[in-house]
Parts: sequence; C-alpha cells; structure tokens
Amino acid sequence: MFQGLGKIDVHLRISEGEVFVAEIKIWGGPATMAEVVSQLLDRLTWREAFGVAVVISRNADFGAVLKSIEDTLPQLPGAIPGSIRKLEENVFVTRFSLPSDQSKQVEVHVRAYNLYTQRPSGRIS
Repeated sequence: MFQGLGKIDVHLRISEGEVFVAEIKIWGGPATMAEVVSQLLDRLTWREAFGVAVVISRNADFGAVLKSIEDTLPQLPGAIPGSIRKLEENVFVTRFSLPSDQSKQVEVHVRAYNLYTQRPSGRIS
C-alpha cells in the first residue's frame, strides 16, 4: 500500500477512514529512530492523527536501547518540545509537526520489543 511519499509496512483501512499506519524497523542505533520517524511523517497525511513505529531489538542490553529511544525522539526534526511521554517501559509517544503541513501535529507511538536470546534457537532463517 502506498500513501503519502511511499510504501507503508502495515496499513489498516475501514469504511470510516484511516485507522492504523505503522513502520517496522530492526534496531541499529539512534539512526534507526530518525529513519523510522521520518518514514512515518512522510507517509502520514493530514487525515491521520498518529503513526506507530515498531522497533525490534536483538541487543543484550535492552535497557540501553530503551534509554537511547527516549533520548533520541525529542531531538528529531519536527518534534514538539516537551511532548514525549513514556506510557510503558517500552512504549513512547511524541508529537511531531507534519512536514507537509506544519500547522498539523501528529503523534508518533514507538513500541520497542527485544528478541535477544543468549542461546541460539537452533532455527534456520
């Protein structure tokens, strides 16, 4: 599904309009946040109020990943100062100005999940 400036990873539509727009990324450091937020902001249009970034981590120190996400979000272009909220240990919400209309604000919800395992699972991908 294409919307705004590109292809959306997850898009759910019902007859009343847009419901859910999401991007999924594997954690590779703070640049991952910049990339996924930029993608969401490019894909959201004036009709949507929020987008979701699902971040998958394979890191042993997941606490450091969460801290990095929390520190990075308010520094990203378009972030509304003081708008970051931590809803759960792994869930953050920040308001951004929509690049296509600076008067429109949207919420970017970030949900981070850790898939790190100390032992190999034995499964072949």
